[in-house]
Amino acid sequence: MGLSCDYDCEFEPGMVAWNWPRNLAPLATKRARKCVSCGKRLAPGDLAAEWTRYKVPEHDIEISIYGDCGENGPRRASHYHCVDCSMIADFLHGFNYAFQPTDDMRALAREHAEEAAYGRAGCL
Repeated sequence: MGLSCDYDCEFEPGMVAWNWPRNLAPLATKRARKCVSCGKRLAPGDLAAEWTRYKVPEHDIEISIYGDCGENGPRRASHYHCVDCSMIADFLHGFNYAFQPTDDMRALAREHAEEAAYGRAGCL
């Protein structure tokens, strides 16, 4: 997707959405995971940022259970960022960029550096 200042990302019913990670924490899974951004292997106990994901309710029954925006469910499998990708994501988030957690954070950092070289970095 690349860096964008477009925040028109209203999730439609049935789409999978995510919550921004709270902080880095030891990976509390029994099996290894991969960083969804760079593909680095994350072993149980490694520091990682968890992107909790959920499905936006689309049927009347789901809406009555979870509400219109459904931020607490129905849950989907979490995605994880390694420490490096998490730090880059936090850095870019500070400039108010819109991006997907599955985007390559290293490429987004390079894109930000190119924009900064021309004095156009950040979304205000």
